[in-house]
Order: sequence, then structure tokens, then C-alpha cells
Amino acid sequence: PKFTITIYKIPEVKGPKIEKVIEKIKDVSSEEIDKKIEELREEFKEYIPKKDGEVDEGDYVVLSYGLEEEEKRETTSLVVGEGRNIFEGHVVGMKSGEEKTVKINEAKFKIKILEIKYPKLPELNEEFFKDFDAKDLESFKNKVRQLIIKERLSEDKIENFIADEILEENNFFIPKRYIEEEAERKFEELKKELLRSGIKLSDFLKVRGQTEEEVRESLRKGAESEIKYNLILDLLSDNEEVSDEEVKEYYGDKWQEVFSDEEKIENAKIYLKKRKYLNRLIEEIRRKIESHLKETEEKKENKE
Repeated sequence: PKFTITIYKIPEVKGPKIEKVIEKIKDVSSEEIDKKIEELREEFKEYIPKKDGEVDEGDYVVLSYGLEEEEKRETTSLVVGEGRNIFEGHVVGMKSGEEKTVKINEAKFKIKILEIKYPKLPELNEEFFKDFDAKDLESFKNKVRQLIIKERLSEDKIENFIADEILEENNFFIPKRYIEEEAERKFEELKKELLRSGIKLSDFLKVRGQTEEEVRESLRKGAESEIKYNLILDLLSDNEEVSDEEVKEYYGDKWQEVFSDEEKIENAKIYLKKRKYLNRLIEEIRRKIESHLKETEEKKENKE
């Protein structure tokens, strides 16, 4: 009988081009700036008393409540639409001072609206710009752009940019079997997590508006990228030095349980090698971008 043996050879891998990663982090679109501005306006909004009118979506409401058959009343507040209070769905359309009885599950509650406030977003004017050390809309947008870039400098976000660049630089075939195995493992993890949370898979799929196969396909795509990324990272970080002391520090109090387990020791070294490699890149990228932001700010101050 004849046998066919297929050997998959990984090509030489390339590290990420740091300057390309930096440019991607610094590249902020006008749409991203506009979205961030709306988020800031939402963050700085104030609530204005609504003397007349009914409770609407987004309003801040203070109300008293208590079981129908009891005299005792408690006070609570809510913002309609946040989904944090059981009375939210019952107050829309009510007026200040109005009372009514509502049924929640098997209990009947009497509620009374004590106060209504509507949200008012700040105008994009000089007064608002001053809070960001800006004098006009253009300089404000520049401040927002810098704010977005600074938010991208967290360790996990920089690593995401690095991962994207690594995958762009290295495009090679991953056997379908490996992808299917990893996707299946992730699907089983998802089911266990849902079970721990008391959520049925069918309910999860309904909320997501997806079929089981669509979720599996999404996991396959993620699995392929994850396998590639980890494989490339293993090779790129292979020359990093990790001491026994660092492994011991990594395990901490569990060191006595694992010090004789060669497999666990080796896995820890592989992980620590990758972290060393990534941390060095992350710090270099962060340092260069922070320097760029500082220079930009100094040039602006000198012009003024």
C-alpha cells in the first residue's frame, strides 16, 4: 500500500514594521473624531428640570414606589433607556405628580413621579472648547484627535495594532483541520460559559440574531487568525531570554506545585518570551508616539 505524507512548512516569518504600526495608531478619521465628540458631549451633558410635559426616553426621573397593599414608600431614580431599573418601562408618558399602579411579575406597585429632568448636551462653542484647552472648533478637533491617539496607547490596544501588522506581513496556509479543532474548542468554551451564566444557547442565538452555523463560522475566522498570530509570535520571540527566576515569579504561590512539571515550565517560558518581545515593541511604539504628541503640542504653543 502507498501512503501520502503531507508536510506543512512554515515560511520565514517577518516581524512587524514599527513605523507602519505607529502610522496606523496616529491615523484618526474624521468620522472617528465626530463620534468621539458626540461621546464627550454625552459625557458632559446636564439634566434640566422639566416642569411640564411627560417622561421621555433619556429623561432622568425621581419616583416613589411601594407595594400596593402597604403604606411604606421608597424613593429611587432612573434614566429611561439605561435598562437598570424595573420601573423604566412603566414611567414613559407619565407627568410630574402623577401616580399609577403597575404590575411587575406577580407584585403590584404604586409609583408616583416626583421629578423629571431632560438631558441637555453642551453646545459646540467657546465655553465648551475651553474645557479642552481649545479656542475654536478646529483646535478642539485636534485635541479630540490627540485624545483618541492617547486612548490607543494602552497595552492591549497597541498589541491589537501589532497583531494586525504581523498578520498583514505574514500570509501563509493553516491546515483546515487545525482551524476546525480550535473553532470547536472555542464553541465548547462558549457553551460552558453560557451554562455557567444560566443562558440557553438558543436564547443566546436569538439575541445575537445568528444561527449556530454563523457563530461557528465567526469562530473559525477568529481561530485562523489566532493560530497564525500565536505561531508567528512563538517564532519571533524564540530568541528572548527567560530565567528560572522569572518563571518562578510568574507562578508565584503555585511554584511548589509546578516546579517539577517540565511541560508547565516550558509553557511558562514560551508565554514569557512572547510577553518580553511584545512589551519591548509596545514600549517603543508608545514612547515614539508620546514624543510625537509632545512635539506637536510644543509647536502649537510656540505658534501662539
